[in-house]
Amino acid sequence: MVLNIVKNDLPASCIAEYVRCVFDNAKVNIKDENAVSVDIEVTGKNELHSLEAVSYTHLRAHETGAYL
Repeated sequence: MVLNIVKNDLPASCIAEYVRCVFDNAKVNIKDENAVSVDIEVTGKNELHSLEAVSYTHLRAHETGAYL
C-alpha cells in the first residue's frame, strides 16, 4: 500500500517514522517526495487492505495517544 501524505513543512523521514509507529513497525519506505507531499510504501504483516484519508494531525495523535 502507498500512502500520499501532505508534508506540512515536516521532513519526509519524520513522517515515515510516524507511519512506522502507527503500522506497528511494518516495513516503511519513502517512494517519492516532492515539495508538498511524500509517498510512503507500507508492507508487511500489518499492512491495511483499505484506507481512509486522515490528516497528519490525526496520524500524530495516534502516535502520542492524544486522541482528538
